[in-house]
Amino acid sequence: MPQPSKTVLKKRPSPTKHAPVAGRKKATALPRQGVDDDTEFMALDIPRGKLSAEMQAYFDKCEEKLGYVPNVLRSYGFDDAKLQAFADYRQDLIIGASVQVSAPVGQYDSSKLVNLGANRWFIKPDIGISKALGPLTLELSAGVTFFTRNDDYFGGKTLEQDPVYSTQAHVTFNFGNGVWGALDGTYDYGGRTTVNGVRSDDKQGNSRVGATLALPVNRNQSIKLYGSTGVSTRSGSDYNLGGIAWQYRWGSGL
Repeated sequence: MPQPSKTVLKKRPSPTKHAPVAGRKKATALPRQGVDDDTEFMALDIPRGKLSAEMQAYFDKCEEKLGYVPNVLRSYGFDDAKLQAFADYRQDLIIGASVQVSAPVGQYDSSKLVNLGANRWFIKPDIGISKALGPLTLELSAGVTFFTRNDDYFGGKTLEQDPVYSTQAHVTFNFGNGVWGALDGTYDYGGRTTVNGVRSDDKQGNSRVGATLALPVNRNQSIKLYGSTGVSTRSGSDYNLGGIAWQYRWGSGL
């Protein structure tokens, strides 16, 4: 009597594993010196070139102070000239711009005065400038927030709001060894609302000042103390604020 044939099921290869490509070196995991419970991975297996005495001393200092050489430095290690140019970089003048957009998402109920969502769009373009003067950094930014109309405001009303013009100024001092402090100031103007065609007396003209102090605990953790108070208030934001924050950074950095 013939025996029933056996169907042999072949094991499918794992979708996360790929055959090696000819000519490509396999990335290796390099143990970090001075840290027993962590492993550093390099996406590119770049051989280190011959470093100058100054750059070798710089790498040695990283090993001594941090326990590792940041990947962003190691990625330039194949070319001492490029590494020197990167290490010599110091901030001078930086100018940048950004645009924030908020969509009308989130829970919203027009029968409630306070909601998680706003049921309207807002767009805020900003421009900022930063100037470094040794350990001192001066920053200034300005922006304007534009709002769309909310046709389903509290009680089925229509809400409109004028643009809010805002500016911020920051003076930051680097004390060294990861310790820095900052003095901050903000000013907001405009934002007057109109409900069903009736103008409200809520135009902003508010200024605040604050201070921040950051204290490192180790290379991954730091404590930040901050506080602010109102200087002049025309509508809203008349409050004092103080706090403490604990920050933790994962990984070995860039």
